[in-house]
Amino acid sequence: MRIAMVLLITLSLVGCADFALINRGNTTIVDKNMPSALANSLRTWSKLKRQYGANYSYERHVTTSSGHNNNTILHIEDDRVEYRDYFEWQEGYMPTLSWSESFADLGRHNQGAAIKTIDQLYVQCQQQILSKPRADFSIQLALDQFNILKQCSSIKIACVTDCKQGIRISGLRIPTESTQLK
Repeated sequence: MRIAMVLLITLSLVGCADFALINRGNTTIVDKNMPSALANSLRTWSKLKRQYGANYSYERHVTTSSGHNNNTILHIEDDRVEYRDYFEWQEGYMPTLSWSESFADLGRHNQGAAIKTIDQLYVQCQQQILSKPRADFSIQLALDQFNILKQCSSIKIACVTDCKQGIRISGLRIPTESTQLK
């Protein structure tokens, strides 16, 4: 029963539905709740990590206006980034592995998502994004159906190009006990 439940959680985390708290520049009740919603989400994440171990992987995806795509997969073992894989492709083509870094080589490449655990992404969201002035920025916080951080971003109001900055997690995988990373 427990293995089936863990498998269900793992599969569900990969295709999570969004629960979004959005601010479009105005101070609203939802906007005021973003810090407490993030803190509650962090508690949920910490509990999940304790329950299933601090071994997981997650993806960060980027699409540029010119149709170039890249995806970084970060593998975390014992709450430390151990591997980082980077894929890129042009719209309409299959992704190809461009490079892979093991722990000793982390940071060797300039491309790809930052080398961070999900806990570090929560801190980044709280300190660098939710703290921005609402008069100048539209802030978006999205949590998945399990209350885990999915997106935390800001858009400078009246900005024309490259305006959105922040975090977007496109896939989270927590191995079951039988497939746990060693």
